[in-house]
Parts: sequence; structure tokens; C-alpha cells
Amino acid sequence: MSKFNWFNSLRYRLTFFFGGISLIFCLGFTSYLSSITSDKLLNAYANQLTMIGRSIETTISNNIDERAREISLLSKRALFSGASANYPQIRQNLDNIKASYEYYSWLGFADINGVVQYAADGTLEGHDVSKRPWFINGKTGVFIGDVHDAVLLAKVLNIDKNDPLRLIDFAAPVFDTNNNLLGVVATHSNWKWVNTVIESALARSQQQTGIDVQIVSRDDGILYPQASADQHLPQDLLPKDNSSQLIQWPDGHEYLTGVTTLKSTLMDQLGWRIVVRIPKNIALQEITELQRQLLWVSVIAVLLCLWFVYRMSISMSLPLERLITVTREIQAGKEQVKFPKSNGLIEISFLIDAIQKMTFSLLSHEKSLMEMNQTLENKVLERTKELESANQELERLSRRDPLTDLHNRRSAAEHIDSEFTRLKRFGLAYSILMVDIDHFKKINDTYGHETGDIVLVEVAKLLAQSVRKADLVARYGGEEFLIILTGTDSGDALTLAEKIRASINTTEFSVVKNVTASIGLSTVEQADETAYEVVRRADTALYLAKTTGRNKVCT
Repeated sequence: MSKFNWFNSLRYRLTFFFGGISLIFCLGFTSYLSSITSDKLLNAYANQLTMIGRSIETTISNNIDERAREISLLSKRALFSGASANYPQIRQNLDNIKASYEYYSWLGFADINGVVQYAADGTLEGHDVSKRPWFINGKTGVFIGDVHDAVLLAKVLNIDKNDPLRLIDFAAPVFDTNNNLLGVVATHSNWKWVNTVIESALARSQQQTGIDVQIVSRDDGILYPQASADQHLPQDLLPKDNSSQLIQWPDGHEYLTGVTTLKSTLMDQLGWRIVVRIPKNIALQEITELQRQLLWVSVIAVLLCLWFVYRMSISMSLPLERLITVTREIQAGKEQVKFPKSNGLIEISFLIDAIQKMTFSLLSHEKSLMEMNQTLENKVLERTKELESANQELERLSRRDPLTDLHNRRSAAEHIDSEFTRLKRFGLAYSILMVDIDHFKKINDTYGHETGDIVLVEVAKLLAQSVRKADLVARYGGEEFLIILTGTDSGDALTLAEKIRASINTTEFSVVKNVTASIGLSTVEQADETAYEVVRRADTALYLAKTTGRNKVCT
């Protein structure tokens, strides 16, 4: 009798068969889990890079817009013309403005010939700047220049050559009362302020390790960091749209790279982009550790499965082993033998078939349960988002006028209380404008209330476009509007009020064509005991404007 081949044994075949299946399943599951986890982690990092980029973009845009507005407002002040052109007074004003912002490197006024007449600290007075881009472009409107090295100013200020001075130019034309060009007022802002912006944005990130930021000009020149200034990125390296992608950089490494374009109206001419990136190996280092852990779990699971199948196959092979014992007893010549009731082959086949069906059935049920659970979670998440959206919309509607979509009286009252608290705590002044449409009842009587509503909407839109983002415009009554000018003194408030009145007077409205408005103005005082004293003064001023001829501003 030939020796028994061990691989033909049922127990070993079952062990290797189920062990192989478990090994394939564990490896496949590990690979699948690693794949989807990698995608989710990359998406999470992409979202983080996008948020960092948007945070930096918003801060830079707001800062540059603020500087541009400041130089624009300075150009409209009557400092450089006529009898008011007093040199000590102008120097004092320029010194105060320069001292108000730590990154102003230079602030001054050049006459129409390009000669610096007045400057903070007297820097560059008498110098000819007629060839400077800021002077050339500043004669026609508000100008923002690209980042550049300050050659002349660095010599005057004795700046260390190892720490070059880089600036952004802001300029605006100055006109006299007859709209004749007198010259250009300008400031040079030190580019180092962007370090604070980017460090602050990265500090707010929960996972900032390995993340770096670059600011790139329209022609792919690197503006930030300072160490890479004047270098250029390869053409078409960055994606054209604002997105996050895996990109191989010139250093040979692959980075998850997010690009955000500055979206400021004044900055469109520059085309700057914020580039936030993180090395791929850092972004996926958590996945590497997870894969290592899953591999160990898979090995342990396979070994346990092999042991279990081997033990199970022993119990399944016992009927056959008993049959072999019986046949050997017969071969040995034993006459009285007890045959097993069944040789077990059919039963084993049925058992294998039943186990397979049961396994497939269990997997099917598990998949169905997972799908049902995922569907339920998605529905709960969807309902939660709908509820949050509805609550936000209700909150917005409770503070908005339904006709003009401006803030309503309730919202204005809350804002006035907030501004009054800031006044008492920090001494920050603000002004109130009460705007009332003249002869509005006549408009309703002549054209109908529907046309009156159209006039209200158009005036509301004009008012909203005339103020800063920090200011608040509210519909305070029927045809009465209230404007809160944050951080604005009476002089600047009067200038803006006259601008609004003139804008309404000269605008051609869609139906009634010509509309005028009266404006009452008041600036809050430290002596005010309640938040609404300034509102009552503005209302009194409005009544004065109404009773003395309308279409005017009274304080």
C-alpha cells in the first residue's frame, strides 16, 4: 500500500483553501481601506489649504483696500491747496498718518511737476519723482503698484543691503475746488507686513507642520517669501482655476498645492495668487502608519483563520478516517466489523455548500445593513443641514427689511448699542446719517405705491454702494434710512453725506427719473448718556433740512 499524500488530506486542503481566501480578503480590504482613506485625507488637506489661502487672501485684500481708501480720502482733504496749504500743519498731518500704521515707510505729496513738496519726517522733500510709476499713474486715479525694491528710499534711510526694503505703492490725484490737478499724494507700504498676515493664518491652522505659503505675481514671479524674491515659477506649473492639486515642483518633490486668487476690485490689475502647499509624504504619513497597523492585523487574522479552519477540518474528516479504519480492519482479516452509517462524502459536500451559502448570505446581509445605515446617516445629515439653513435664513430675515434687503430697525438698534459700547470702552467715535426721500408721498400719489417701492429699492441700493463694508445701512421707517458710519468723525461724515445727497440728486431713476433726499447728520459725543441721543440729534438735523428747503445736509 502506497504512503498517504499529506496534501490530498481533506483537513490540509480545507486549511489552505480557506486560509488563502482569508489572506486575499484581508489584503484586498487593507488595500481598499488605504485607498479611500488616502483620498479622504488628501481632500481634508486640500480643504485646509483652501481655507488657509482664503484667510490670507481676505486679510491681504482688506489691508490693501484699506490703504487705498486711506490715501484716497487723504487726497480729498483740503491740505495741499490755497490758503490751507500751511507747511507745518501739512507736515503734522502727514506725520500723524504715517505714525498710525507701522508699515508706512514713506508718505508725501508731489506737485504737478513731480517734485516732492511735503513728506512725513521731511523724507525725500525736494526730490524729483516725475518718472516714478506711482506718480505717473497716480495723476489719473487711485493707483496700487506691484511689490518692488526701494532703491532711492533705501539710500536715504540707510537700509542694510542684507535686508532689502521692498514696498507697495499707493497713490491718488489731488484736485483743487475747480477740479484742477494739483499733484499726487502717495505712500510706500513696507512689504514686511505680509509676514504677520501669513504667520497668523498658519498659526490658526490645526495642522501647520510642513505647510508653506508663497505669493506669486501675474507673471509667476515670487513676491513672498523674501528669500525667494525675484525668482520665477515655471510657466503653467500652477492650476489656472482656484483649486488644490498634486503637483510635482521643480525640486523633484510632489506637493498638494492650493491656489487662491486675490479677489479685490482694486487688486484685479495685479493678478496676485496665494499658493499654499504641503509635501505629499507629510500629508500621507498618517496613511503609512495606518497601513502598517492594518498589515499586522491582517497577519494575525489570517493565522487565527488558519488555526480555526484546521480544527474544523479535523472534525469534518473524522468520518472518513473511521471508514479507513474499518477497511484496514477488513484487510487485516477481521470479520466482525462495524461499518459507519455513512461514509461522509455527501455530507461533507453538503456542509461545504451550506457554509459557502451561509457565508455569502451573511456578507449580503452585512452589505445591506451598511447601505441602510449609510442612507440613514445621509438623511439625518441632510435634514440637519436643512434645519441649520432654515434657522440661518430666519435669523437673517428677522434683521432684514423685506423690500430693500437692508438691515431693519431692529438690526440698526443692535448695531447702535454695539457702537455706543465701543465708544465708552475704547473711545471710538461714529456718526449717524438720517436720510429721507423728499416728497415721497407725492411720488406714491402720482405714480402709485408700486412705483414708490421701486424708488425705495433703488435708493437703498445706491446707499449701500456708497458706504464701506464696516458701515451699516438700514431702512428706519417708510422712506427714511439710517446710516451708521463706524470710526468716522463729523468732517468725513459730512463729506460722505454730501456725496450721497449729490449722487441721489444726479441719478436718473427708472420711473420717476429725478429724486432728491434730505440728510440729517450727527456725530456721537463722549458726554452722551444713551446710545440714542446721537440718533435724536440726527433726526432733529433731518427735520431742519426738511424745513429749510430739502435736498440738503444739515448737522
